[in-house]
Amino acid sequence: MTLRIAAGSEDRAKAVAVALEADNARSTAKVSASCHHEGYYVTCIIRVLDCSEPRALLTLRNTADDILLAARAAIEGMGRAGIDLA
Repeated sequence: MTLRIAAGSEDRAKAVAVALEADNARSTAKVSASCHHEGYYVTCIIRVLDCSEPRALLTLRNTADDILLAARAAIEGMGRAGIDLA
């Protein structure tokens, strides 16, 4: 699954991608996630490593939810704090 998240600026996208990548270092044997920035966007790729398990789809969805919530909190937090990073 690929998530593409608009961050509002390239600097914010880079900061969010770095934060998410650090958080994703805890990937498990069942799922892996990696994030990087492309211009104003953060792109995260989530891979389920063992699709034979019935809960694999739920794991994928939960990981995507976690990434989206963390990205939203970071982007909104920077906006409220007036952090532009430029």
